[in-house]
Amino acid sequence: MCLAESLLRIPDNQTCDDIIEEKIGGKKWLEHFNSSPSLFVNATTFGLFVAEQVVELDQSITSNPLSWIQGVTSRIGDPILREAIKKGMEILSEEFVSGVDIEKALDAFGSKTPCSFDMLGEAARTQSDVDFFYDAYENAIRKVGEKNALLSNSFHEISIKLSAIHPRYDAMKEKRVMSELLERTYQLCVQSAAQDIALTIDAEEQDRLEISLKIIEELSKKRK
Repeated sequence: MCLAESLLRIPDNQTCDDIIEEKIGGKKWLEHFNSSPSLFVNATTFGLFVAEQVVELDQSITSNPLSWIQGVTSRIGDPILREAIKKGMEILSEEFVSGVDIEKALDAFGSKTPCSFDMLGEAARTQSDVDFFYDAYENAIRKVGEKNALLSNSFHEISIKLSAIHPRYDAMKEKRVMSELLERTYQLCVQSAAQDIALTIDAEEQDRLEISLKIIEELSKKRK
């Protein structure tokens, strides 16, 4: 999951190579082979096993600079290895991500088992991040509400990440968080309730537990 979440976002090849070497080398990939019913996941697992052997070979090459033939082979193989692992990460991502946006996710699971959709938002660092994720949640609530209205026995839900809709979501900024984030979260709850959609607040890191509980407590007091 570390590779799946990070590799596709890394812009330069050297950093890609470094994280591939760190995350793949020395792992017992074959122990996980056939652990999933998905052919593509098993193929990716086996591919990671092969990649591990290449990474370890590359480490032995760098310790022996006189072996120039092997060195040339290594340089040729690195881009191929990098692209192959990226493709493997894309395959794995498709097993855990319903769609690149809420519309595609609803197309994939709209009439199947009820789901609680998460926007996979990272913790916000700027107000622009907050605006982006808040808009995404509002859009998701609208789209899920529209889909639910068409279904007779399948009702989807929404999950929100509080740290995605406030740039300073931690105990040190509790006063600011309570004054800004509480109202923001309440508005999402109101919109969800209007669409008859259950809304779940995602778990956060341990040091954010107390402030998360305070937000939930205050929200319960606002219930109409």
